[in-house]
Amino acid sequence: MNRKLQIVRMGLFIKHPYFASALWSLRMYKSDKVPTMGVDKRWNLYYNEEFVENSTKDILILALYHEIMHLLYDHHRLHKNLNQVVANISGDLEINDDLARDGYQVIESKFLHPVDTFGFPENLLSLEYYKLLMESQSKGDGSNKSKEGLKNPQCGSCSHGGGEEWEEQEGGISDGVGDLIRSNVAREAKEAGNAPAGLKRWAESFGVSKVDWRKVLSAKIKRSLNKVSGLTDYTYSKPSRRQGGSIIYPSMYTNVPSVSVVIDTSGSMSEDNLNSALREVNKVLTSFNGNMTVDVLSCDVASSSVQKVFKASQINLMGGGGTDMGIGIADADKLKRSVIICLTDGYTNWDIPKPKADLIIGLIGSNVKTPEWATTVLID
Repeated sequence: MNRKLQIVRMGLFIKHPYFASALWSLRMYKSDKVPTMGVDKRWNLYYNEEFVENSTKDILILALYHEIMHLLYDHHRLHKNLNQVVANISGDLEINDDLARDGYQVIESKFLHPVDTFGFPENLLSLEYYKLLMESQSKGDGSNKSKEGLKNPQCGSCSHGGGEEWEEQEGGISDGVGDLIRSNVAREAKEAGNAPAGLKRWAESFGVSKVDWRKVLSAKIKRSLNKVSGLTDYTYSKPSRRQGGSIIYPSMYTNVPSVSVVIDTSGSMSEDNLNSALREVNKVLTSFNGNMTVDVLSCDVASSSVQKVFKASQINLMGGGGTDMGIGIADADKLKRSVIICLTDGYTNWDIPKPKADLIIGLIGSNVKTPEWATTVLID
């Protein structure tokens, strides 16, 4: 391994000792194919020797810190199925924002994108930056970045889960072992007094036990449906069989619950998580009443036509642009159903009027603030 990189790794450890287990888990390989420095999702680091020799130690410490954070933030799993270049840059923005607050000078280069490069707000998560980048590119807002397109930083599969041509090593660290390394770094970072705010935020949330969202979602849906199905009322459309002279008595009837499902089909949604959520919704609905028809609306910046389905396999998802779930929820409420189930990553404007139906929001892969009057279930 390059001696200069050995010194750089030791320098980063001295300044940030909580990175120890991550730094010494990296396996380093020289590669002429990688432009600067990159890491694959198996914790193999590839470096261009010319780049290393021509860079200052401060730049190399910054680059190594940057790549380590892609691994710790688990970007290769979080960004799976997203546009690789946009996912890489969105992860860069999240990391470099933290680096700048930690006192590092982040200037635009082959491997760094400061947040102010795009004029975005600071202190956002990578998926929030991804949303902004995708919207900016689709609108073509006139900025230089929109005109020239986004250039691939080539941080490696650690940033998006895909692959780069220079990732030639087959071995490495599995996701399971990687989680153990993350757990150790999180514990050390929480105990350290000088860890940057972004890293501490990640460390505080890492390893927090979560309730099984499937059980929670199932209970919430059943509770709403049972509340409606238990209601009875009088009707004269079918008179009672018990009549008394000239008086016509109404009969009793029971409400049959009905459901609308609004599905976020914007570009940042994970297909795996969405399919998993659909399967759980379908399981609950069919167990409640196998003959109950469900209305499904796909929604990004506009809602699609209503699809009446009996099972998840009949759902045809359409969309893929920006997000305005308020439109889909409003359209679903016009159908006058008992319950509206909204499956979304949550990155939309939640300043929406309260629908007449009970609203259950299934947040997929995020934990953003939703309306207090809605029932929210975290789906990961």
